[in-house]
This record gives sequence, C-alpha cells and structure tokens, in this order.
Amino acid sequence: MRVYKLENKISIRARDIIQKHVSGLFKDSALEFYGIKSAPIKELINVELPVVEVKDSSTDYIFLLEDNSYLHLEFQTKYDKKDLVRFLAYDVRLYERDEREVVTVIIYSSEVKKAETYLEMGSTVYDPQKIMMSDYDGNNIYTELENKIKK
Repeated sequence: MRVYKLENKISIRARDIIQKHVSGLFKDSALEFYGIKSAPIKELINVELPVVEVKDSSTDYIFLLEDNSYLHLEFQTKYDKKDLVRFLAYDVRLYERDEREVVTVIIYSSEVKKAETYLEMGSTVYDPQKIMMSDYDGNNIYTELENKIKK
C-alpha cells in the first residue's frame, strides 16, 4: 500500500486571494460595498498580463539633475500617440528601479505641426512637456546668431 503525503501550502497572500475571488463573484455588489462609484461592471477581464520581452529598451537621453530627479528627453520627427505609452513605460521602469522623480520633455522636429502629449488613462495621467520646433522661426534665429558672430 502506497501512502501519499499531501502538502498544504497556504499562500502568505491568502486573504488577498480570497478578497479578489469574492470581489470577482459579486462584481457590482463588491463595488458598492467598497464605496467605489463607477459605471456598472460589464465583464471581468483576465488579469494575467504576461510580458516576455527580449529587446533593448532605451530612451534618447536621461539626465540626473542636481535635485536628484531625472530629466528624460525624447526627440521625435513624427507624432504617434503610442509613443506616449512607450515613454510612460520608460518613466515607470526608471521610477521603479531608482525611486526618483522623472520629468519628461518631448522635442518634436519642425515637420510636426501638432502633437497631443496629454494622456489620461483613468487614475493615471501622463503629461510630459513638449517643445514644438515648428513654433520657432529658424531663419530669424539664424540671422540673430549670424549678427552676434559678426559683432
């Protein structure tokens, strides 16, 4: 006769697991219980978000400033809203790694005439600064520099 030993492993997060499961079962009632005011729940979404990346993920420039914050500079020759999500991901990873404030500035080339850099995703808001080179008069700046050199 073979005897099997059963191991009982209880997660240290058992209460979190139970609370998550019960909240999923009771959906709108759970929101009401917690005092969360929102639109009614349409469906429960899978929370498993596996990420397998094998790539070099780098920004254009990151500077450590005197106040121990980071300045994240990005240079863009086109506008694509998806880039904002990528820049936010860089900033989150930087913050997660070093726990420093990250200020992002996106510098758009003169070919870009319009770029919306405000990204709102519910409780997460990403609002990097933007510099539009199309707002600068390159000929006037060149003339001013040329005159300064001549003097």
